[in-house]
Amino acid sequence: MPPATSGRKGNAGTGGGGHQRKGKAAQAAKGEVAPVAQDPDEDTNAGFGKYLRSEEGIEMMKLFVIANTIVVFVTMAWPQMQQSYRILRSLVFNDEDEDSGEL
Repeated sequence: MPPATSGRKGNAGTGGGGHQRKGKAAQAAKGEVAPVAQDPDEDTNAGFGKYLRSEEGIEMMKLFVIANTIVVFVTMAWPQMQQSYRILRSLVFNDEDEDSGEL
């Protein structure tokens, strides 16, 4: 006749008390060697982060920042640039554009 169990999996019926050792203590008891801890920066430097930290990535980031600055500047300043152009054009050519609106 099989031994009576409580319906739990694991150490049921072995008399182990229901708890197993976990972590480093369990590995030491089994005679296993703990894996060497990986450098925490190794995960950070993987993939795109590693590329950005390289010389080529830094140069590309500088170009991106310069290009983005120019785009933002032109986008924000476009209405004022148009108005300045119309004023200068009217002064130089001494004419009034009908579609220029108010100065």
